[in-house]
This record gives sequence, structure tokens and C-alpha cells, in this order.
Amino acid sequence: MNLKILNELDRMLKNNPSLLQDKHALCQVVNGVFNIELTQIISTDVLKIAEQIDIAVLKNYFGKVWQAETKKFKYSGLAIIDEVNAMNPDNVIDIGCGYNEFKG
Repeated sequence: MNLKILNELDRMLKNNPSLLQDKHALCQVVNGVFNIELTQIISTDVLKIAEQIDIAVLKNYFGKVWQAETKKFKYSGLAIIDEVNAMNPDNVIDIGCGYNEFKG
């Protein structure tokens, strides 16, 4: 649970508690505040709304904002997959940062 999202959602709902009664209006406000594109709010439970926002924020970040830099390294990106596959391993442990681009 992203506490920054939860705190901002709490602040928004304290300033305008009627938003929980109008999911469409809440969705529009959430989209504007968090710069995401939800089509609907799935619940009136604040924790579930915060979780939905968190997922959408991550999807937006990894889909539109963050760009992998793997292409600028010799043994990274698709090249590292070829190197590992050439070793014909039974198992591979990927320890690193990122969004699991090469999990398959």
C-alpha cells in the first residue's frame, strides 16, 4: 500500500466527502490528481480505492514514463538472454531491479 496515495486520497475525501457518493466524479478527480486514466472506481472502501489508484499509477509509470536503459549495455536486455541461453542452464535466478521485462 502506497501511503502517499492513501494520505492524498484521505485528504481529498475530507475536503469533499460527497465524492464517495458519486463514483464518476471521484474517478474524474482521482484521474486529475494522480495523472492516471481510470474508467471507473471499483469500490467505496478507501483502502480498495487507494490500491486501485496505486496499480494505475504503477501501470502509468512503467508503461509511459520509465524507459529501460538495457540497450546501452553489452550484456543486458535481449543480449543477456542470448548469453544465458547459450549456457543451457536448468535454472536462472534474476536478481536485480526493474519490472521483470525478461521473466519469460
